[in-house]
Amino acid sequence: MENKIEKSEVIFLYESKYSIPNGDPFTGEQRYDEETKKILVSDVRIKRNIRNYLEKQGKQIFVTDKTELGLATAKDMLIYLAKKSKLHNVPDILKYCIDVRLFGGISTLKHDEAKLDNISYSISENIIQKLPNVNENIIEKLKKIEGKIFTEKEVFINEVKALLEEEDFNNLQKAIIKKAETKDKIALANPHTNITGPVQFALLNPSLNKSNLRLHQNTTHFKSKDKNKQSSIGTTSLVPYAMCQIQGWINPYVAENSGLKNDDLDLMFKALWHSTNGSEYTRTKSNQHAILLLQIVYNKPNDKVYGTDRLIKLVTEKQEEEIRNMQDDFTLNFDKLFEISKSDKIKEIHYFTEIKEIKEQLTSVKKFKELSL
Repeated sequence: MENKIEKSEVIFLYESKYSIPNGDPFTGEQRYDEETKKILVSDVRIKRNIRNYLEKQGKQIFVTDKTELGLATAKDMLIYLAKKSKLHNVPDILKYCIDVRLFGGISTLKHDEAKLDNISYSISENIIQKLPNVNENIIEKLKKIEGKIFTEKEVFINEVKALLEEEDFNNLQKAIIKKAETKDKIALANPHTNITGPVQFALLNPSLNKSNLRLHQNTTHFKSKDKNKQSSIGTTSLVPYAMCQIQGWINPYVAENSGLKNDDLDLMFKALWHSTNGSEYTRTKSNQHAILLLQIVYNKPNDKVYGTDRLIKLVTEKQEEEIRNMQDDFTLNFDKLFEISKSDKIKEIHYFTEIKEIKEQLTSVKKFKELSL
């Protein structure tokens, strides 16, 4: 099957109620544009959601602290992945990770750092003759794997164990391993590598509606200092309601270098939806719901329709700051989206939603095709 990545843009809507869609890492406060009163969500937040979901599905992630290394340096992570993947070319090691194929990755390893300890095991006639207390029967059995090279110690041991009687194996195991083991270094090729990600999201994504932040205080069970007699009080700002809109781009030219596959994109869309809808619940993000996912696919790699971040309009009779839910307070208008779908530059528009009213509107329009998540 041909793996042709098409140029496209992504629009993802989700609502957040009395939550913190994206807190500032330094203050913990919600990112906020004080001039427009729009709630902001960063690309880093969205990519983290996607990475966490994919990792739970068993996919290899580069930017993670959930390996046996814990929180590691990029250098240590690359060496770890080189051993795990058995790859010795750094670009291939990076592309082994789905988040690099999607979002890109970088290696700044120096040549003297880009070396792996290489341990292998093999039996030769010379080694067999030097083993203590061996008889002709043992020699004949071990000759069955003579010259064969094993890169995994456990596999080598199991091969030897299968050849020998249990008593002979127990007596010779340590000696065989010691004499059969060979250590050297393997240099990794192209250690200084930069892979640009074909999938990118806007650095900061403003909500469709304005919102006034709501001050929220809560007490903790524990006191903050030994000398204090009462538990501490925490203060933060909540977002009463936000219809968050995330904008992204998929670049087919860059995808050729990153090794991106259509299967990777399918998984990314699934991760984007489900990570918002529940798999990444925390206290500050538990009241969030995915509303609509769009992939606007272009006919040609150089085609472009401008203003795609303004294709969906929130219509309300209330002050936007007073909005608290979609069912009672506003509707979404797709007139501009329907209008650009008629352009010769647009091949088709893929969509996914679980809201019946939205689905009925999109299904009836030419070029709109439902995504399968």
